[in-house]
Amino acid sequence: TLEFSYSEVDLNGMLDEIEQSARMRQKNHEVEIRFEERLPECSVRTDRQRIMQVINNFLNNAMKFTPAGSIRFGYRPHEGNLLYFYVSDTGCGIAPENHDKIFGRFVKLDAFAQGTGLGLSICETIVSKLGGRIGVESVPDEGSTFWFTLPLRPVGKAFL
Repeated sequence: TLEFSYSEVDLNGMLDEIEQSARMRQKNHEVEIRFEERLPECSVRTDRQRIMQVINNFLNNAMKFTPAGSIRFGYRPHEGNLLYFYVSDTGCGIAPENHDKIFGRFVKLDAFAQGTGLGLSICETIVSKLGGRIGVESVPDEGSTFWFTLPLRPVGKAFL
């Protein structure tokens, strides 16, 4: 069972922390990690730990499957009063026939990669419980973009 705890979250501060942590964990110096897209200010009411869990899972997967190039992430406003979050990499990519399967429980497309195949399934559950959607866009040998949307719940006047 996943528990949720809502509070005011400064998205830029949280994502700066995630960037620093990911850079420290990244052992492959052939891959640049960068928090690249943000609003000037954005504080929202959400579950900080759960959002961090989803983004860190996306980043960990990107680090596993990106031997060289870059991993970029960020967020921006999206139609329908939503925020769009993403993690894009220049890694091995995912075949189109596997895009719908990737969020299933115990699905591992690479039997030699670490993990149980539960991470993306848990991410889908978290995003769904927070009122958003999750997805992937990917081209084999070019990279992947894992994304999710969340309803914009601004705090005070901190949004734009």
